[in-house]
Amino acid sequence: MKKSEINILYAEDESLTRMFLSKCLGRYGSVVQAVDGQDALEKFETEKFDLIVTDISMPRMDGFTLIKQIKEKSPDIPCIVTTAYREGYESLRDLATFLEKPIILEELYKTIEMYINE
Repeated sequence: MKKSEINILYAEDESLTRMFLSKCLGRYGSVVQAVDGQDALEKFETEKFDLIVTDISMPRMDGFTLIKQIKEKSPDIPCIVTTAYREGYESLRDLATFLEKPIILEELYKTIEMYINE
């Protein structure tokens, strides 16, 4: 998979964070933004994605539920979870890579490139 070919689904309820990180993620291809987990799941069901990036704490559907539902349908899709919480995500540890907020862009890029180069 080449950088320019990646289709990324990014779910984040905080609009400034979503706009900024979407721009950063755009260096790897196209980015589809979702305002919460429910919005992300609806977009996931209608479009093909190569990578999921999601926040944990969101209205309507949280990132935990989103990742679990996506992995049921596409177990091999890579997922990156961004969270301000330092605990409570052990149940998803095998399903996603976790990056703590505030996001350090170098860590995000390194994680994405690890998935790209698999």
